[in-house]
Amino acid sequence: MQRFGFQSIVIEGARSKFAGAEMPIDIISSLGGVSPGAAAVAVAPVEPIEPVASIEPAAAEAIALPLPSAPAPASAATTPVSIFSRLRVSRLGQLVRRLPGTRGIARVLIPGLDHLDIAVKSRRGPGSTSERPSIAEIAIAIPTAILAILGSVVRTAASKLPNWAFYYPSVFAQHLATYFNKYFFSVLAVAPRADIYYLHAFYQFPAVLVLALRYRAKVIYDAHDFYSQLEDDGTLSPFWKNWVMPFEGLVERLCVKFANDVVTVNDGIAALMHKRFGCDPVILRNVHDLRLDCEPAKTIREAVGLPVGAFLVVSIGNWKPGMAMEQMFDALARLPAHVHLAFLGAGYPPLDEAINLRGMAGRVHVVAPVLPQEVVPFIASADASVVLYYGKSPNYQNALPNRFFQSIAARLPLVYPDLTEIRRLADRYRVGLMADPQEPSQIEAALRAFVENHDQRAAIRRDLDLACRELCWEREERVLKELFDRHLSMTETSRSAIEGKAVG
Repeated sequence: MQRFGFQSIVIEGARSKFAGAEMPIDIISSLGGVSPGAAAVAVAPVEPIEPVASIEPAAAEAIALPLPSAPAPASAATTPVSIFSRLRVSRLGQLVRRLPGTRGIARVLIPGLDHLDIAVKSRRGPGSTSERPSIAEIAIAIPTAILAILGSVVRTAASKLPNWAFYYPSVFAQHLATYFNKYFFSVLAVAPRADIYYLHAFYQFPAVLVLALRYRAKVIYDAHDFYSQLEDDGTLSPFWKNWVMPFEGLVERLCVKFANDVVTVNDGIAALMHKRFGCDPVILRNVHDLRLDCEPAKTIREAVGLPVGAFLVVSIGNWKPGMAMEQMFDALARLPAHVHLAFLGAGYPPLDEAINLRGMAGRVHVVAPVLPQEVVPFIASADASVVLYYGKSPNYQNALPNRFFQSIAARLPLVYPDLTEIRRLADRYRVGLMADPQEPSQIEAALRAFVENHDQRAAIRRDLDLACRELCWEREERVLKELFDRHLSMTETSRSAIEGKAVG
């Protein structure tokens, strides 16, 4: 977006490592605090968006909204806010506590006051030293406190009602309180005025709808997955399946209905969304941007400490339940001892028992995550890559993940699954060999071919050169530019709400 000539602001729900980094964006945390964008990254420029005369401009910055997590309280040492706690221990507070029935009221109201403290602290910058909240801070934090009070009422009522008929409604009420705190009030508290709100998940749609109506802005919904069937229904609890999923389905349906445009990552997910919602999404694949790559301090081979002559297979990305781990271990156990496997990412369960059971100690490595712009240079020293997804759900069956494109960008011969969207591109560009991740013999055969046939690997790498040139963000972002051409006009100069600098 910055390369298109827009001021780009990202609202993040958890503080990332990018705040203050050399990024061409402004970052606002829903926890509070602002990190002004640094100088633009040196990349090849693209043509600026021409004004669209038929569309009246709103008046501000482009904004992207990733899925936020719950606000965490700021440290009292850095942002002291003690007015509410002082009220509780004051003479008035002590007098009120002596009145009949106040103990039960206090059990409900005190968590609300505590949450009011937390809400005010969480929206202040790290350098704030004021001991008293302003009227504006209290006004913004009141909805959070009200939700905390309602949550206390629900929990108290549920504890007095042993009848299990009330269990799911009470739990769902608490779920709703958490949802609106995380995805509605926290977003509204920090989101600036914008020309367009680019929504990366449907969870924040109620807040974004309020913002869009208020500022006459556009909304684009970018669905990175088919969320309503992200996991197999058989793995969901009755509460999640019968209460949470219908609610989230309603929010997403409204999001699709009111968004000015819907975007998704491939044709398969687009077809599922058309069947479910009747929309025709724009296809924007999450391909890699080589222009942003930065050399890491070490390569993955150096980080693992492999001996000379070792053959390294890498699996990229955080652990997910749709990965065939056990089958991969069975296949590796049948391969020569100099073949190693490295998982790059977080969230992996303990693997020692499965590894030792197969006598593979020292051959399987879990490597801590690196920054996104370091992933491709980091893995480039490996010999091959494997994608272990299987068709666990319709979403997995149509997956086209970052790890697939990162393997191509690193020019690593791939062992890939027979999943619709992955196979479509893999067969077209001949980037590797297909194997069913749930069949260890197929994984073994594909990897053995790579290990024993250097000429085959070299031929695949030549095909990967073409795939890397065509499956890149430099080409894919043209789709995004056309999308913005349809919805934005830059006939008037807008200014960043953070830095006050002209945009457009």
